[in-house]
Amino acid sequence: MTDTIVALATPSGEGGIAIVRLSGTRAISIADSLFRAPRRLADAPTHTLLYGRLALNDSAASPGSGVFDEVLVSVMRAPRSYTREDVVEINCHGGIRLADEVIRACVSLGARRAERGEFTERAFLNGRLDLAQAEAVLDLVKARTKDALSAAYYELNGGLSARINALRDRLTASLARIETGLEFDEEDLGVGDPRAESAALREILSEISALVGTYARGRLIAEGASVAIIGPPNVGKSSLLNAILGEDRAIVSHIPGTTRDLVEGEADLDGVRVRFVDTAGLRETGDAVEREGTKRAGRAASAADVVLLVCDGSGEIPWDLTPVSGRNAIIVINKMDKARNEVLSVLSASAGSTPVFRVSALSGEGLDTLCRGIRDALCADAPEPKTGGVIIRARHADALSAAGSHLERALDEATGQTRSELVAADIRLALDALGSITGETTPEDIIRRIFSEFCVGK
Repeated sequence: MTDTIVALATPSGEGGIAIVRLSGTRAISIADSLFRAPRRLADAPTHTLLYGRLALNDSAASPGSGVFDEVLVSVMRAPRSYTREDVVEINCHGGIRLADEVIRACVSLGARRAERGEFTERAFLNGRLDLAQAEAVLDLVKARTKDALSAAYYELNGGLSARINALRDRLTASLARIETGLEFDEEDLGVGDPRAESAALREILSEISALVGTYARGRLIAEGASVAIIGPPNVGKSSLLNAILGEDRAIVSHIPGTTRDLVEGEADLDGVRVRFVDTAGLRETGDAVEREGTKRAGRAASAADVVLLVCDGSGEIPWDLTPVSGRNAIIVINKMDKARNEVLSVLSASAGSTPVFRVSALSGEGLDTLCRGIRDALCADAPEPKTGGVIIRARHADALSAAGSHLERALDEATGQTRSELVAADIRLALDALGSITGETTPEDIIRRIFSEFCVGK
């Protein structure tokens, strides 16, 4: 990696500032060729911020000609930088054209436009981050809730890597003892019997299983969940959506069938990102468009993690509640500000074991309790771990599951007095699976795929 790369490190578009980042052996000299100030960047110590002007073409060296911009330039010398290479960050005024001119000028002086995730890939290849930490950088950028931020920080700060490395160290120790027995088997020294390692292997397997078990919670935190709002026309589904989101996302009308397509919006329910989907009213109709809306409502309900069945507490005796039987469903009795007792009685009797919440989308009554109930329903199968962080990436969960499977086979072989070579082989496979999380044994095509998920400037 002797070449120097350049990219925009801030989002493209108009803004207060834009940051153009360079990394590589010529990062400082290339930036120096454009920088106009009493002090050269080449003479600046590491982690220095310098003020000056940037000349974006050759004629700019003459006063009054060319394109200039007032800039702040950060100098970070290897190895004390994000990539462990020389890094320069040019803080210029925001704007699509100006930032692009800065990048063009750097390219004309010998830099190469960076590929997706190449800065973080260099940090990984140069040993500043392991692969799990590198992935956490992307998770941090994509985080939409405070819980997602916490989970990403846990991995970025090495929490997951430390646990993986500790498991690998213990497995390596067991493997070494077994292999010692293989080496000295003919002398019958009484060492390296796989059965003697069973207790240690079971303990490691238990910890791996516990770590895999956190993925349900981690996936919920990272990816969020979906909640479909269904029910007959005019029960206040759209009003409920607007009330939960705190904005007028869906059209509200007393005319039945106003909502004909899916209307979506997101809300943060105490750290869990939830996508709410308002659907067309469920009823028999001769309107072809409304029938299509009803079909889409059914598909949205089938795909949702939780279904809110909204009923009108002030209207007619409610419709059949069987559409949600056996699903992760919540019955919401809306319009409690004008509810009728006989309707409430029928609803309560019909609900069975399905949770029931009474709200008024108009006044806000009961909304906080409903949102807590939705979050509890979503988290029911994704408990929060008692200690440590959570697994938020499917790749990590799959690798841990693979390691667990190899250890289970090693334990079966050890118990059945299978040849020690087979037990040792399965332990090595478990070690490889764990090593793929932090990058020690990850295939190169997987590494490239991971960094291709990044934006260009990260």
